[in-house]
Amino acid sequence: MIDKVELNENKLNEDIEYINNELLAKLKNGSYCKFSRVLNSISILQITKEQYIKYWRMSYKNNEADLKKIIEACENKFSNGILSKDEMLELLKSSKDIEEERQQVIIMLK
Repeated sequence: MIDKVELNENKLNEDIEYINNELLAKLKNGSYCKFSRVLNSISILQITKEQYIKYWRMSYKNNEADLKKIIEACENKFSNGILSKDEMLELLKSSKDIEEERQQVIIMLK
């Protein structure tokens, strides 16, 4: 039988993997956009690093030890895991975004 500690550990590991695999790129105004592999489109536009971390902080507000690991994963993502402008532009070429939205993101990236 799986206990609560094991379930929490599985969720933490899944969330850290999710963060590590996020496709984020920095926009020219300093905020970020997120590309969804599932939707094959931009799923979030103009989120700040602080807003991103706040989202994860809320999910782990009752578990200080896990929160620390989540924040560390977020910080690592923003330090080492941001896509280049060219990488995001390549993803946009085949995205399912409508043309107007795609062009908006392209302008915001350049």
